[in-house]
Order: sequence, then structure tokens, then C-alpha cells
Amino acid sequence: MEPVQVFAGSSWKWETTVADYSAADGYSLKYICTNATHAFDFTDDGSATGTTYTVDLSPTTTAGFTAGEYTFQLFAEKTGESHRVATGPLEVLADISDGSTPLDTRSHVKKTLD
Repeated sequence: MEPVQVFAGSSWKWETTVADYSAADGYSLKYICTNATHAFDFTDDGSATGTTYTVDLSPTTTAGFTAGEYTFQLFAEKTGESHRVATGPLEVLADISDGSTPLDTRSHVKKTLD
């Protein structure tokens, strides 16, 4: 199952099951994430077993993803076919691990009032 929140610059790893589209039949997964100003995509890591797929992204890969609230769409794909199998929210949180990235942690309401 996909997470709801992840951190840019961190490892992302999860498993998801797509009942009707087996890796044994040549399918792989592709995620497309988008919001009003940014978009990115990624695929499963190729180590699927049957209909259970693993997503495993490195910190180097996720460091390039901009923090924000996204909608993801998940596709099961093989040559000549693309099936939308899931959609949902994904919040990418800022990477502040190096201590040099300023981050405004005020709520929307607080920002508006200030």
C-alpha cells in the first residue's frame, strides 16, 4: 500500500499489490505524481513477485522531488497497454536533513494572519 507522506531526500520503500496485472505477464508499475506546479514519475524496482510489486527509491532520486501535496496515479503497464489501477494523495515533505534548508512550519491560517 502506498504511503500518504514521504520525505524528499530519504529512501522510499513499500510494496503494493495489483490483483489483475501480474509481473509474470510482463506488467510493471508506473507512478505519476502531479500538483498545480510540479510533476514527477517513478516505476517499481523490477523485483515483483506475481501481483506484488516493490517500490524502492534512493535518497538521491527523491532529493529531486519538490515538497508539496500531490495526487498520484498508478498505472500497470506493458508493451502496448496502460491501465490506471489506483489514485490517491501523496504529500512530499521537505528534506531538512542537512540543516541548511529553511522551512516555514506555520499553518496556512497562521501564514494568512501574519
